[in-house]
Formats: sequence, C-alpha cells, structure tokens
Amino acid sequence: MGSPTSKINGGVIGVNNAATLPAAPGVWSVPCAMAARSQNKWPTFIPSVTADFLIIAGGGSGGAERGGGGGSGGLLTNICRPASQIEFLAGNTFAIAVGGGGAYIANSAQGPGNDGSNSAITHSCGTFTATGGGGGGNGTTVTGRAGGSGGGSYGSGSSSGSGPATAAPEASGAASGCVQGFAGGTAVTGPPNAQSGGGGGAGGTGFAGLSTVSGTSGQGGVGVALSIRGNGSIYYGGGGGGGVYNRRPYGLMSGSTGAGDVGGGGTATPTAASEGLGGLGGGGEGGSGQCVIAIVANDGGENFGAGGGGAARNPVGTPSGAGGKGRVIIKSTTHFTTSSPSCAPVSFDGTNYIGDFKASANLTVTDGSSNTYKQFDYLAVAGGGGGGVGGGGGGGAGGGFATSFPGGTKVYVGLNDLITVGSGGAGGAFPGSAPAFVAALRGGDSTVGTVIARGGGAGFGLTTQVGTTAGQRFFTQSKGGSGGGGSIYAGYGAAGNEFGYPGGLQPTQGFPGGSTNYSCGAQSGGGGGGGAGAAGANGSGSPTTYTAGAGGTGKANSISGSAVTYAGGGGGGGNVVGAGGTGGGGAGANCSPAQPGTANTGGGGGGAKGTSPGAGGIGGSGIVILRIPAACAPSLAVTPGGSVSTAPDCGSVKLATFTAPGSITSF
Repeated sequence: MGSPTSKINGGVIGVNNAATLPAAPGVWSVPCAMAARSQNKWPTFIPSVTADFLIIAGGGSGGAERGGGGGSGGLLTNICRPASQIEFLAGNTFAIAVGGGGAYIANSAQGPGNDGSNSAITHSCGTFTATGGGGGGNGTTVTGRAGGSGGGSYGSGSSSGSGPATAAPEASGAASGCVQGFAGGTAVTGPPNAQSGGGGGAGGTGFAGLSTVSGTSGQGGVGVALSIRGNGSIYYGGGGGGGVYNRRPYGLMSGSTGAGDVGGGGTATPTAASEGLGGLGGGGEGGSGQCVIAIVANDGGENFGAGGGGAARNPVGTPSGAGGKGRVIIKSTTHFTTSSPSCAPVSFDGTNYIGDFKASANLTVTDGSSNTYKQFDYLAVAGGGGGGVGGGGGGGAGGGFATSFPGGTKVYVGLNDLITVGSGGAGGAFPGSAPAFVAALRGGDSTVGTVIARGGGAGFGLTTQVGTTAGQRFFTQSKGGSGGGGSIYAGYGAAGNEFGYPGGLQPTQGFPGGSTNYSCGAQSGGGGGGGAGAAGANGSGSPTTYTAGAGGTGKANSISGSAVTYAGGGGGGGNVVGAGGTGGGGAGANCSPAQPGTANTGGGGGGAKGTSPGAGGIGGSGIVILRIPAACAPSLAVTPGGSVSTAPDCGSVKLATFTAPGSITSF
C-alpha cells in the first residue's frame, strides 16, 4: 500500500493533487480545497459578462469611370434576430478591431473599387469577424468584387456585368443574428444607355441599372436598422450607388433625399436621369456630370460601413467614392473601459454601458467596479458648416442642436468622461486657379454621454471635390445637423437631420439648405444654409441680379439662465447677398470674403459668389452646457476646457459650460 499521504484525494487512491493557477485538475476533497485556497494556491471564480454587439466592417469603394457602387461592410449582431450575446471574462482585456473603408479610385486611375477591411471582436470564446465590403466593378473587372456585401457590376455599351458579386458567408462562430450582407446589383447594356449596378447593403441586394432614355444607374442596397446605441433606430451598412454613363443637364439633380451621407436613400426605381442613390445606412451616391461640371461620387458614411459611389463616365477621369470606415458597438449592464476614450468612448444610459468603437482599441471588463454618474439637463450645439465659394456660393449650415431643457430626458455624465465640442468647418477657398478650388467642410460633432449633435453641413460652391483626400468628397460634407445651401453647380441645398435615422434625427436637430434657381447658362445667387429652427432661403434671379438666400434661423434656449439663440445658417453669396440666420450665421458676400459664423453658437459661415479674392466664411464653433441642482453636485468641477457657474435665473442651480473639449472632474 502507498503511504497515507497518497490517498487523501476525496477517497480516490492516487498521488496528491497540485493546484497550479489558474487551474486545479484532479478530484479534491473539501478540506483539501480549502487548505489550498488558504495558501493562495486555489483559483478563484472569474465571472463572465454578457453583452449585445454590433460589428460592421469597412465598406468597399466604387469603381472607376461609370463604376459599380461599393458594397457595404459585412454586419454581425445579436440585435435584429434571436442570437446569443457575446461573452467576456471580467477583469480581462480584449482587442476590438475596426476596419477601414476601401480607398477611392483616383482621377487618373482605372480599375474596380477597393475592398473594405475587416472588423472584429476578440472575446472569451473566440473571434467574431465581419468581412470588408467588395469594391464596385469597372471596365477592367466588370463584375463587382465579393465581400461582406458585394460591389455593383460595371455598365458598358458593349457588355454588361456577368452578374452581381456575392456576399460573404456567415462568419465562423456567429451562429445566428444579422449576418454579413447581400449581393451587388447587375448592370444593363441598353439601348440606349448602359448603366452600372448599386453595391449590396447589409440589409438588401443592390439595385440593377435601368436602361431608360436618360439612363439611371442602380441604387445601393438598404442597410439594417438597429437601436443598440440607445438613440433610437439607426441604419448601418448601406450600399453605394452606381456611376452614371451620360452627363446630365442642369435641372435634373436627384433632390436632397438620399444624396450622399448617412441616412441617404431614395426610390427603388427612379425614372429621371440620375446617378444611383446610396442605400439607407450611409451608402454613397454615384457620380455624374452636368454641363462641364463633374459631380464627384460620394463617399460612404464614415463609421457606418457603407459603400462608396461609382465614378461618372463623363467627364472622364472623375474619382470614385471611398468606402466608409466600419464600427463596433458593445452594450452591457456591466461596466467596462476602453484604451481610447476619444475614439472609443463609453457612455451610460441609466441601465447599460455602451462602448462606441470608431477606431481600433482594447476593451477591459471591470470586476465589479464602475464609474460614478449623475443626470444633467444638457444643451449640445455642434460646429457650423463652412460657406462655399464660387458659382453663387451656398451658405454653411448651422450645427446640429440637441437639448433636454426644459422638461426633456436628461443625460448621464460620468466623472472624467470626455465631452467634445465641435469645431467650425473651414470655408471654401480659391487660391488662384480653377483646379485649385477647395470646397468647404462640415462642422464637427459635439457629444455628451449618449447624445450626439451633428456638425452643420458645408455650403456648395464652384467645386464638388475636396482635392484628393479620402473622406472629404463634397456631397459627404454638405449634409449634417442642418444642410448646406446650394450653388449653381449643385442646384439643391443639402438635406439636414439625416445620419441614418429612419425619418431623421428625433428630436429634429436642423433643416435643409436653400436651393438655387438656374438652367444651363443662367445662374443665381447661392442658397442659404439651413438652421436649427428653419430651412435656408432659396437663391433666385438672373445672371445680372444673383440674389442669394438668407440663412435659416436658429433656435433659442434658456438653459444658461437667459434666452440665447444658436445654430443659425450662413447666408448665400450673390450680387445681393444673403443675411446670416439669427443664431450666429455669417452673412454672404459678392467677391470679398464672407462672414464667419459666430464662435460658440454653431452658426454657419456665409457663402461667397465670386472667386478671387472670394472665400467662404468658417463655421462657428459649438458649445455644450450642463445644468444640475447645486445640492446634487456640491463640488462640481471641470477641466480647463470648461467653466462652472451659478445659473442667474436660479441660485440653487449650477452650470458646467464647455467651449472646448473637457470633462467633469468632481461632483
């Protein structure tokens, strides 16, 4: 017989068990297990944490020269169909990868669009990977590329795409739920015109091109509407619209609905001559031409995994739209932190912690600890859009306006949570020669907790392209909390209040920009930028009058203790200039630089009609104001980006005002 010490394993004969962290193999008696734990040799139980998730990969870019639309990135989630939540072990760190969008095809290049990159979550049971969207087809590669959703096929006068690109299969490990995406649309050969197909969306197949007298390329496939972030249902993963074959005359623009940025869309079977509209969920609009001006294809919505629009055929050499960057969102009742609070902030809605990963970062699940949160009334105003220059020069839009005061749902704000204040968008510029025109830019978002106020859209101008920088195609820049005003080279003012929400942001953050009255060879003043309280006025007149539209009025709020008006639209440029909208909107100009929007009001910059020395006004920066009873936050303090004061209308109320990014350091 063996020694007594070899027979103590709960009555099982054998050698002594050894506890080696993190495991303790073998059969143990209770006394032995307790003894091992008293010697810190017994592994402690590590609880698991479950979470809802959304993973969307980067979208594919559109194809060159009459190219097919890019496919959306693949989408994985447990939200829209019954599926298991993702699981993390508390106290551990996990890698989150956010895929980039496919790069656009440059003016001088030929070929299919580029594929988007994968997004992934590494969790306790493995890795979930969403596949990047496929690039749109082109004359060198007729069929769109396969991906999370497939790219649309190329339209040719002699041959059509051989069929739509296929969507990627379900990712390994994702047993159910919304899975990846759909195929791209087919092209048509005509007669009379050949048109490219739209890229597939996360929620539907891309539409085929239509062979009509004028010709219409295919619309991008629809995205998927989800409410994981807590701001209502939002569309993700729209496919890019196909590029159109022919130039289009003035007056046949597709209208602001569905043109470009997040939340675009349109009818499934449009009949007017037009480029393919982006699918709901940020799909980029395809390129086209009118008179001698090329309408550059729209990029897919950034961080919506949307496909970029296909490039136009005429004029030759216009670039395609880039695919939109992907995103990962994680929601759990257990607190967690990220390694990048600015690119992957964590907010709290009263029940759930929500991590919004717009770039790759690490996630750490805390073991029972959490941040301290309190509820505040809030006002968040985004940065205003810059004014356009040339061709009438549309006014920049007022920044998006979001508030709970008075009587609305308050926001939870935690200690040291980053509060962002949007900067004003740059105005359009004319350095000296027509190819050097630089288009205006959209204002920056302002954020606090789960609230996002969207930057105001840029005003249209002489150019519809921003150099060669990916992510800055002009139609992408023109939409926002409110929409930028139109110029003679765009016709319509951009829509406001979109960004992926069915029916628009709720409550409304802003209104569309004003349009222009023109025909080929006859021009008018620029439209006014939309404001938080009203749409921008339309431009009008003949080539001798050029009467511009006024900026839309802003919206008043008294959270600070007295009524202040914010987010007025910028006035359009013309011989008779448009006035800036009440609430910080800058006035338009003729051939001199236009007025900027007022700082910390989110007012839009004015548009400038002329070229040299004309320049669009920069948009006004935004502001965030928080209000709380003094008894609830007796030691309220903030970083240097903000200031603390007592509300003049109520001595028992404290205000935290942010005119630059910052955070609350104590309550």
